[in-house]
Amino acid sequence: MKEIQYTELLSDHERLNFEHKELTIHAKKVEQQLDLLSSDEANRLSFCDTVQSQSPCAANDMKASPKRKADFENDCILERTPSTSTPSSEIEDVQQRLNVSLEMPLKDSIIQSVPVLASTNQIGVTSGLTEKEGKHMQAIQQKLEHLVAVHRQLLRNFATSEMNVKEMKRKVAVRDDRIKKLEASNRQITESLRKQAEKHVEELICLRDQISDFRGAQRAHFESHGNTEGTLIKTLRGGGAAGPLYSFDHPRQCDDPVRPIRGGSQRSSASSTSKESIAEVEEKLQTEEPFQSSESFFYRLFRF
Repeated sequence: MKEIQYTELLSDHERLNFEHKELTIHAKKVEQQLDLLSSDEANRLSFCDTVQSQSPCAANDMKASPKRKADFENDCILERTPSTSTPSSEIEDVQQRLNVSLEMPLKDSIIQSVPVLASTNQIGVTSGLTEKEGKHMQAIQQKLEHLVAVHRQLLRNFATSEMNVKEMKRKVAVRDDRIKKLEASNRQITESLRKQAEKHVEELICLRDQISDFRGAQRAHFESHGNTEGTLIKTLRGGGAAGPLYSFDHPRQCDDPVRPIRGGSQRSSASSTSKESIAEVEEKLQTEEPFQSSESFFYRLFRF
């Protein structure tokens, strides 16, 4: 949040600096225009001075015009008085006075028209220059406004891009942290799995050693009894050839004849044979070691 505010303040500062530069440029242009106007006014005054200096007679005529008017009025008054002169002389005097009265306003109008024409020409020249300058200034103003708008848009885009870059940097940092955490957890999991595998291998090795020791003890036990082949207990398998299902520890038990079960008079003999066989089995169980059954079971289990 602070970084966003800092970027906004920087953008505002840059915008104010740009506007300050624009105002200074505009002030300089206004000063130039004022200098041009002052120079135009000075040129106009100098032109008027030159015109007046070039026509001093006109100025004298303008100064003498009130005197002429006064003389003309005096002449009119004299005309009203009774005259003793001849009519021809009076006619000549009237013609001269009329000529003078006509020449005076013509001269006055000419004298007044000369500075007016000069001023109009000067004003036309200056007005043409001001129109061109006005058009040029208007075009410059439009270009400046366009540049200001473009600059502001660029500042906005720059600010937004900086914000986006900071957001992307934050996301990249978060992603890196997650990757580091996942790598650490992966290392822990692999380490635990490796330890479990090693432990399992150790257990298998111990079990294999126990099985090998058990088989060695079993072989030694069978060798001590003097029977290596007949004492081997085989597992039950289906689908084999017909034969004895079990192999006994003592081969003499296999030599005993199988007595058929018969009724009648041979009941006593059958009962006696069954009693004898039961007694032999009990003697065998008493004489054999107690772990023989367990040994035969494990041997059948781990024979392969």
